[in-house]
Amino acid sequence: MKLMDTSSIILFLEYIPEYEFIITFSETGEIMIITPQVEEEYNIKRNHSIFNENYNLEKLIDEGIIIKKDSDINSLFKNRYFFLGKGEKSIMSLALEYKEQSLDYYCVLDDKGARKIAFELGLNVKGSIGLLLLLKQKGMLQNPNEVVKRIKESQFRISDRILEELNA
Repeated sequence: MKLMDTSSIILFLEYIPEYEFIITFSETGEIMIITPQVEEEYNIKRNHSIFNENYNLEKLIDEGIIIKKDSDINSLFKNRYFFLGKGEKSIMSLALEYKEQSLDYYCVLDDKGARKIAFELGLNVKGSIGLLLLLKQKGMLQNPNEVVKRIKESQFRISDRILEELNA
């Protein structure tokens, strides 16, 4: 189960949409989950000039490829961590619920500060590139060099060192 924050949605839907990685993830049996707060952040941050009627967040939710699940933001996040976005807070709150229930999950967080807090809370964390590495390990990532090139050309901020893991 992957709990996805806004940045991974933007990466997969706007910066490298031609690969349709979210559909590929669902084909592996992975359940991709976002919260209403992530959807709201995405709708604010997304590039409104880019709209693919065949591959967009609304359609992926309607088709059940991405599940939208409500999550009350944990009081821990309401009273601390003011620098986190609502999407990050909601994803980590949901992850805390899953952790308490011993469910299998990963928080997909790309923000360094959010990842640090998630690790401190003992949450399972991967970044967007970590998801691509999982696809590569399963033999489902064709042309990793081309994917790295497209990410580097995009506005997605990630270190070259991390991106090179896809080429290794």
